[in-house]
Amino acid sequence: KLQFLYFIGAARMSLLRWAQVREGQYLWLQLLVSALVVGYFWILKDILIPAAGMLSDEWRARQVWVGGVLTVLVLWCLWGASRVDPGVIPNGWNGSNQEPVDKELAWCRPCQDWKPVRTHHCRRCKRCVPRYDHHCDWIDNCVGQANHKYFVLFLFYISILILHYFFAVYNYLVYSPRDELYLPLGQSVVPESRRIYRSRPVVASTSTVIILVTYSVVAFGFMIFALSFCSCSFSNLFTNTTSYDENISQDIAPYTRGILLNVCEVLGSHPLTWPIPSTVPLTLSEAQQPATDNQKMKDD
Repeated sequence: KLQFLYFIGAARMSLLRWAQVREGQYLWLQLLVSALVVGYFWILKDILIPAAGMLSDEWRARQVWVGGVLTVLVLWCLWGASRVDPGVIPNGWNGSNQEPVDKELAWCRPCQDWKPVRTHHCRRCKRCVPRYDHHCDWIDNCVGQANHKYFVLFLFYISILILHYFFAVYNYLVYSPRDELYLPLGQSVVPESRRIYRSRPVVASTSTVIILVTYSVVAFGFMIFALSFCSCSFSNLFTNTTSYDENISQDIAPYTRGILLNVCEVLGSHPLTWPIPSTVPLTLSEAQQPATDNQKMKDD
């Protein structure tokens, strides 16, 4: 019995060490979301698409392919946003002797160092994060300059994934073969012109019904959450605003430089690479400028 308890304790500690990316960060929510995303592909491939027998084989193969691509993109963005460092302020970014004009707004007390404009100290990560947006519990990481693109694309792709799931559910309910021939009593052969068909419910096992109902309820909740956050993220993307900027600035979009440049700052300078999850290099050209009235940042 003692050996069994020791084994359980050792397995628990090994799992905790594996799931911990850095001090204070664990990946339980990421693992949960990943399991739900993989479950989406399994339900799509093995339950929903094969049952839509009234649709062509090409259409069904195409939907499975779309589901596979969405699954890969969502998992790529989720783990990228979680594992990629949100950004580090390089040493000496402000020069060896140069000091910001507004010392009160640019000084970080916990780090005991100057910080660029739009940089905030996260108490949970215990560090300053450039272009700080917020600390997200779902990825247990800060959303900053380096992983902001991963986060925005994650919200975008998971919204598409959930909508695609309900689209597949609709086709499952509508296009599953469920018409049977109704034969009048005493007749075994009826001419085609006089045949009568009647509909019957979609035949599914109890376990399939439980899986679809449970997953659909969870997916609907995630859809409301994802679509609301996705709309807010894209609104901030087009105005070059972060969630933290909204909380501390009284001006509307004080950093906007036009929609195209605003999008390029987060998604990269090449439009062809916007849909591809990647890290956008940190630039402090704007941050090196002295803080103006529109760039005032409250101290931590």
